[in-house]
Amino acid sequence: MSSDISYTYIIRCENGSLYTGITKDVPRRMAEHYFRTEKGAKYTRARHAVEVMMVWQSDSWSAAATLEHYIKALPRAKKLTLISSPDILKQSSPEKLKGNLYIPVSDYNGLIRNLLPSS
Repeated sequence: MSSDISYTYIIRCENGSLYTGITKDVPRRMAEHYFRTEKGAKYTRARHAVEVMMVWQSDSWSAAATLEHYIKALPRAKKLTLISSPDILKQSSPEKLKGNLYIPVSDYNGLIRNLLPSS
């Protein structure tokens, strides 16, 4: 039985740019980005992901994808506001996000290498 819980995340790359994505397994996905594997995003392979800025938990892949799409459409300044105040989604969700629950998960925030298993 697989869980429907999915995560939307924002990571910072070495050049300061922000990348938004979704996953069901945050540590595995961060390893794919950090180690620039073929499964990692082309964007982060070129720019090297270094830090998880924010993670939200959703109860479905569809909800996580909706949040990902919403965040990707935001200008950088609004993404930074969302990172610094992640609960804003609970307080004043835009119409397209209504009906979905997005829970900020701070356990994953910080340098990506700290999330990876030690060798």
